[in-house]
Amino acid sequence: MTNKGDGLLGLSWGINNTVSPVPVATPVENMILQDDIPPSAELFTVWLGNITERSFFTFGYIDTAALQGQQPTYTPIDNSGGAWQFNSSAASLNGAQSDRTGNKAIADTGTTLCLVSDSLCEQIYASIPGATKSTSQQGWIFPTPDDPATLPKVALSVGDALFQIKPADFAFQVLEDGMTYGGIQSRGNQEFDILGCVFLRCIYAIYDQGNARFGCIQRDLPVSSAQQAYPLKVQNVEPSPPMDEQLKKKKRRRLGFLGCCRSAD
Repeated sequence: MTNKGDGLLGLSWGINNTVSPVPVATPVENMILQDDIPPSAELFTVWLGNITERSFFTFGYIDTAALQGQQPTYTPIDNSGGAWQFNSSAASLNGAQSDRTGNKAIADTGTTLCLVSDSLCEQIYASIPGATKSTSQQGWIFPTPDDPATLPKVALSVGDALFQIKPADFAFQVLEDGMTYGGIQSRGNQEFDILGCVFLRCIYAIYDQGNARFGCIQRDLPVSSAQQAYPLKVQNVEPSPPMDEQLKKKKRRRLGFLGCCRSAD
């Protein structure tokens, strides 16, 4: 597609159905029901680019080139709320890992920023001289760096693996008076993090609907001559359980799914 999009594709789980009077299946659910994608790959993937690189989605297969020779890290998801939610129980700031036991996150292509807890925001921006929480900008801002690579190295966990946000995405928007609006902001009263485009641009994301799991690999990080990208601590995670048997039975009988998307994921 070369033209601008209009509307939402609808790639969340079809649990919170808001369509009436007749429920409508999500696009991926329809693909599964109609055998448009193979049973072995009931998934879609997302590569979000920026103004200098292309973005793309795949349905029914994983782009092997996008894996960049890596094996994806997978973590089980909780789809009871309709979103792609998973454990995100750790963060790293310049290599110092912090425990966030019990923290959850969703991977949401319909959210622009990376929204995390106030305590983590304060920890991140305390490491940037001159950073402040701006009332007029309604968020955290900091002095525009000469080189984004000098910004703190921030990584968030997907399951048991950490993935580092690209410095250029952390420096989200240059403002007036030599300040920049941060790509990581407060989630407010939400009980979970929302990992939007700022985070998703640092990974190749695999939304494995058939196995109820979310997978990803760390994409290339820009490295300046003055500062190397911080190596991430990655642990292995157990593969998630197979798709719910009731959903499989519905698929075999070609019955409609009672659901539609509730967000842009």
